[in-house]
Amino acid sequence: MNCCYITNNKDEGFALVLVLVIMMTLTVLSVGVIISTGTNNALSRNFEKATQALNMAEVGAKVAYRELINSGYLKTTHTMNFGGPETGERLLETTLSNYSIAENGDFLWEWDSGKGYDPLFDTDLPHGFRFRVYYYTDNSFVIESEGWYDTLHKRVRAKGALEGMFQFSYFAARDMGEFVRGSSQEIKGKVHANGNLYIRPSGSTLRINTSSLSATGLIIRSRDAWGRPDEGSPGKCEITVNEQDSGTWEEMVSGSPAGSEGVAFESLNPNWNDPTLGAKALWDGVVRLYRDRRICENLGECNGFQDSIDSG
Repeated sequence: MNCCYITNNKDEGFALVLVLVIMMTLTVLSVGVIISTGTNNALSRNFEKATQALNMAEVGAKVAYRELINSGYLKTTHTMNFGGPETGERLLETTLSNYSIAENGDFLWEWDSGKGYDPLFDTDLPHGFRFRVYYYTDNSFVIESEGWYDTLHKRVRAKGALEGMFQFSYFAARDMGEFVRGSSQEIKGKVHANGNLYIRPSGSTLRINTSSLSATGLIIRSRDAWGRPDEGSPGKCEITVNEQDSGTWEEMVSGSPAGSEGVAFESLNPNWNDPTLGAKALWDGVVRLYRDRRICENLGECNGFQDSIDSG
């Protein structure tokens, strides 16, 4: 006796449709993952390039400020209020190698694969910076720098002002390492260093009664200018809050263990620039921060060099 199987064609058709739907869904998901991965990779590459472009802009600003200091604040790249390229004895001089002066007077350094000198970074991508320096009042100057890395551009703009020497109780045209004495003392007046400022009283109390304590470089609390850390009986440093003679003092913490950079409250501390925990908040602007960072994402989004900074 022969036996036969009866199949339901409708069930087979439904199963086939279900398989096709699942395959289509998996295909769509796979394409989405591929697109997402590609987008993330592109964003990561752009972030790296943007960071390098910002580094180039900051290099340009630092070179410009170094040469301005070396000229005694007398020479610039452009005339008052960016009136035009400076010429003659008033033109800024630089020790920068392989640079040129652009048609508009900007000092320019750039690298690409056709150059005969080494790149600034270990890369085959073109990169460079250009900067300008000019006064907008008799005592106030501007440094503007544009950096690029591949196709991404960043810009920084910094402002500075000159003050009379007799307004300062301590002023150094270079690193300052005066505050390491063994006896307690109180300093009254402005303090500035065109370099690093080292504050490491040795077993004593240093009080700085001032409206402005600033440095072009770093403010270091954990060691002195010769690299000697707080050891044995570290001293104590207090700085006035808000203004000179305010009567309110805030300690510049030496850190624990003593001599630990990044633990002491200094420019190397990760909270130094924090808006609520940092130096500006603690001393209400008396301890001046050197900040020159305001960025345009690319040249198409900037109108000249109109970005400004909080120079507090």
